[in-house]
Amino acid sequence: MMTQSASLITVAILASLSFFIQMEASDVRPRLKAEIADDVGYVWNPVLYRILSTGQTPLALDWLLLKFLTSQDWEHVAPGKHAKQFYDLDLATEVDPAFMTLYTAGANFLTVVRNDNLGAQRIINKGENFRSQVLHRDYGPDFVSQHWPNEWRVPFIRAFIELFEMKNLKGAAEALSVIDQFPDAPDFLKSLGKRLADPVERYDVALRILEQGIRAGHDDRERDILLEKRRSVLLARFVAISNVEFNKYLAMQKTKIDSARKQNLFTTFVRAHPQWAKDPAGGDTYLTEMGRIETRTPRDSVYIGE
Repeated sequence: MMTQSASLITVAILASLSFFIQMEASDVRPRLKAEIADDVGYVWNPVLYRILSTGQTPLALDWLLLKFLTSQDWEHVAPGKHAKQFYDLDLATEVDPAFMTLYTAGANFLTVVRNDNLGAQRIINKGENFRSQVLHRDYGPDFVSQHWPNEWRVPFIRAFIELFEMKNLKGAAEALSVIDQFPDAPDFLKSLGKRLADPVERYDVALRILEQGIRAGHDDRERDILLEKRRSVLLARFVAISNVEFNKYLAMQKTKIDSARKQNLFTTFVRAHPQWAKDPAGGDTYLTEMGRIETRTPRDSVYIGE
């Protein structure tokens, strides 16, 4: 039979544990409260999740991963909202921060398929912080080589998100410069950060990033979305180069150029240089009211500065 002192100790421990759980539960992701969709429900605190998994944390993590992998909800989320999968990924990366695939496949899925760009940015930034600050400090080389192969993929996906979704050239350049540090990174991805400063070369950088993403695509849906982005980038690249060439042509003129004359010069320009009369998709080019060459082929706005 339990003695009175043992009973008091047990009660004290349970009271302390109850207080701790309540304190943790009161911290149910205050940073996410404003973003939680009405149908998401409760967002787990990671410490409380570990406690309630009663020593079965790996199994609890597998459950989160299974939910993510089997989700059939692939529609784009509304601006300012997170996809349901974001909450599972955010929790899973807190429970097991050394699980690389959660960061790479998770962020890629959120941005490409669900269009949850803020969620993808948060997940991949969390992965980059872990990779750069914790991984090599707290884990041995055997763990890194086995569980973090192609470590460069974390800054690569960060560069993709910053460039295409956040329209952040500086952030993309910073992420690309990190890739240069990895000997096993593909050569065609190296030294790309410096090229983002050039208004034409940045499109070549974008194409290389997309081509790598298409190669590594996890399913047909992701590849189709990336292929459509690639088509838009090719059109944007054509427009950028045609404007560079047209401005060179204008600079050769000896007289003052007003709007009417500029339109006439554009007609003369495309007649003399027919490669700028139609875009790669066959759409006609024209001169906008702002005096820039544009194409009639519809495309997504995929790049900063368009």
